Amino acid sequence: MMAGKAIPILAVLMCSALSACSKGISEEVKSLTYYKEHVEEANTVFGQCQDLQNNELSRMAPAQRLHWEGTPQGINCKNASDARSTNNYKQYQERMREEAKKYR
Repeated sequence: MMAGKAIPILAVLMCSALSACSKGISEEVKSLTYYKEHVEEANTVFGQCQDLQNNELSRMAPAQRLHWEGTPQGINCKNASDARSTNNYKQYQERMREEAKKYR
């Protein structure tokens, strides 16, 4: 009977701890355009997000992870990742254009 009460109490404590942590961090949301113009920062944020994904995010419940994706940190991770992918593809296209010039 005691175990049945412990689970809801533990869930409430976890939610409280998570909300306290997220309130302590006031991170500015940066747009996809911002990260496209600041590629080095996008790479840095992407690296931090990868570390986060390999540690804390991998242990989160799906509902918690979905909530995290709507936080400033989650939005910045998505925007930095998208900007980084766009930049990598752009560089790839430029390399292919240069290679194609050899055959003209």
